[in-house]
This record gives sequence, structure tokens and C-alpha cells, in this order.
Amino acid sequence: MKSRNLAIVFVDIVDFTRISSTQSREQGAAWLARFGRLMKSLAGRLGGRLVKSIGDAVLLVFESPTDALLFGMAAQDSVFARNLEVEEQQRMRIRVAVSVGEVRLQRGDVFGEAVNLAARLESVTPAGAIWFTESTYLAMTRSEVAAEKVGHHTFKGISEPVLVYRVVPASHYQLASSGGAEEQPSASPLEPPAYPYGGLGLARTGQPAVAVPLTGLLDGVANGLPRLLEKTRAGLAAGGRLLGRVPRRLWLVAAAVVLGLSLLAVLWPGGPFEQVDRALAAGRPRRALELMERHRLRRTPAGRAHEAHVLLAQPRPRAAEAGRLLRQAVGQRPGLLLEPEVIDDLVASLDCSDAAATAGFIEERLGQRAVEPLLRAAGSRRYWLRWNSIKLLDRLGRRDDIDMGRAYLLDLQYAGSCSTRKRAARRLGEMKYRPALEALRRARKRGLLENLCMGDTLDEAIQAIKK
Repeated sequence: MKSRNLAIVFVDIVDFTRISSTQSREQGAAWLARFGRLMKSLAGRLGGRLVKSIGDAVLLVFESPTDALLFGMAAQDSVFARNLEVEEQQRMRIRVAVSVGEVRLQRGDVFGEAVNLAARLESVTPAGAIWFTESTYLAMTRSEVAAEKVGHHTFKGISEPVLVYRVVPASHYQLASSGGAEEQPSASPLEPPAYPYGGLGLARTGQPAVAVPLTGLLDGVANGLPRLLEKTRAGLAAGGRLLGRVPRRLWLVAAAVVLGLSLLAVLWPGGPFEQVDRALAAGRPRRALELMERHRLRRTPAGRAHEAHVLLAQPRPRAAEAGRLLRQAVGQRPGLLLEPEVIDDLVASLDCSDAAATAGFIEERLGQRAVEPLLRAAGSRRYWLRWNSIKLLDRLGRRDDIDMGRAYLLDLQYAGSCSTRKRAARRLGEMKYRPALEALRRARKRGLLENLCMGDTLDEAIQAIKK
């Protein structure tokens, strides 16, 4: 059994039991799956690996303690940014715990005292915080992550008290009270919301590390009337001091706009794209597209991204158009690249012959962050998606990660063109790709018209592999 010195990270959703009590089993499972995808995506960009999900928590490992802490910061900031886009009852709070030590590796899992200690520490970490052990502090690069002592804690199953540290939030955040309070923002209501950990971790993942932008009145309205009214009350309270300096006519115009948007929000009690999503879930993609094309938010960044998703769900995906919409949406709101679904849809938009603009956009804006979805797409049965993804992976320097034999095998099995299948058979023979033997034998049984161009290529490939 192998053993290695690793940074162990636990992340869990705070108060998930209460949240899940308001959801169906399917909704709860989807929520956890989305959480897991987000954590896995962020960890992968910092050299980490998701080991497993344990209920509402995930266990991850990192070679570098510093990268583990930067991941924790990225996770907190990413969840914070997502929470700005949803109603209060759908918001997620997480806590992160990190411990460093020697662990045993077996069948992809990890075992050892460092794992147990990280799990114990996670149970006492406040929501919104990142706590870590002294062993982590001693091994980290202290110039990269601001830290301070929390104090000694005693944990069940751990023989001695453990000195615990925490990552210090950005200056605009402060602890509401000592000893286990959750992090609270201290910024003025007039200031735009900013990342609680300053965006440093997100910057290391390649995410935009700037203050989280206000996404516009329409996007705010889209999340429902209660949220809009809450923001309006806060804005009026904070702006009262400015009233004397603003012309009365402008205040009347602003009031009319707020009233109109409030009435508009009432029309969307279940969220801005609820009807569209219902149509997709019911297997009616054409109906979903009709609804999307008439939607009032169609021209907003969120609307463009959602329309792209609907276009990709059509019986014949309109990938080129989806790619154009996604490039426009991200250009207007870079924070959309925090969404794993948007990244997945960008990659899915490569499924066309004219994907050069989208491929260039992915290379420039995502880079190595796109590798994981590109590798999945490289195994797709869809020809253009598969080969455009392979070409982009090659440009990103990841050709060695591609199973080219499988790519040609998919061509042999699913390509409509006889010449494409012939090329695939020839390449499989040259590569001596043994998993293709059975598929080559089946291909020989195709009809005369289907194999009109083949000649002896299939037999030659089979013989080459057998040698």
C-alpha cells in the first residue's frame, strides 16, 4: 500500500439538512451534484483531485498545502458569487478544513490520521471560513496566504490538542464575533459586493479576480420580487444622504423604473427561465426554444447563455449559433465563466464545422481550465465535437492525454462517410489498437454500399493488429 504526504481538504455544505427538507429528492441530488462538479473543477485547476463525495461533503487531496488553501479561498469566493444570482433559500454556505500529513493510498481512496483530523476540524469550522492545522501552517508558503491563529482544539480520536489557524478574509470582511461566528461582510451598502477572500484563489484558477460586478437591474429582477425589494430598501436607506444632491426628476424616473421592474418580476414567481426549463425537462426542446425566443430577458447575459443551452438541446444542435451567444454573454459578464454549465456549453458549441471562433475563445479565456470537459468531448460520438476538442487539446499541449485509438474507433463505428471510416480503419491498423478488433470484424459485415470505398482496408487492419 502506497503512502504519501498530502494536504487533505474537506468541504461541506452548512445546514444542508434544512435546505434539503424544502426540496424533492431529485432536486437535492441535483444540488449536490452541482456542488461536487464545482469543487472538482476548482480543485483540478489548482492541481488537486476530488477523492469522493460523502453526503453533503467532499474529500479532496493536494500535493501543495498552499494550493489546498488557495482552493479553499476559490471555493468560498465562487460560492459567494453564485449566491448573488439566486434567491435566499437557494443560497449555499460552505466551510473548508485542511490538514497535512502522511496518508495511505488504496484504490483511489486515502486513509490516515491526517484524513481523520481534517474531518474532525471540518465539523467545528464556521460557515464561510477556512480553518487548517498547524502542520499545514508549517508547510505552506506564508507569503501567499494570510493566516492567523484560532487557538488549540481537542478532537475525539486525536491524542493531543491541535493548534488551529484560519485564512484571513479580505479586508472588507470581518468576523461578527469571536469563537465560531460565520463570516459577515462589513462593506457599505453603497459598495458593490466583493469576494470574501479577495479573489486570490480564483485568480490562481484562471477565474476573473475582480470585484463581483452588479449584474444589472434586469438580472436582479429575474431572481424575484422579494430580492429586488430588499435591494431597493437597502439602496434607499444608504442613498438618503444623497437625496438633496440629486434632481427630483431623476428620483421620479428611478422610482418609475423600480416600480415597473417590480411588476415585471411578479410575472416570474419561479425564476426567469422556469417555463423554458420545464419544457426542456419534459423533452420538448422546440417548445423551450419558442419560449426562449419570446423571453423578455433574452438579450441579457444570462438570457444569451440560457438560449445557447436550449440551442444545444435541439434534436439538431445549433452549435455555431450557441457558441456566438455564449461568447457575447461572457463578454458582457465575465463572471459567467464561474459556472461549470457555461464551460460545458462552450465546449459543446465546438460541435460544428465552423468552430474556429469558439475554439479560439476557449483557448484564450479558459486555457487549461477547459481540459477536463474537452477530454470528455474527445470521447463523444459526434464527429465535429470529438475532433475539434482533440485539436484544441493538442493546441493546449495535452495531446498525450488523448486516447487517439478510441477517437478513430468512434469514427469507424459512427461516421456516416465511408472515406472517414476507411481512414479510421487504416489508422487503427497502423496503431495496432487491439480494442478495435471486434469493431473491425463487425464493419466487414456492413452492406456493399456502406463499404463501397473500403477495398481490403478492413482485412489489412485486422491482420496488422493481430501481428
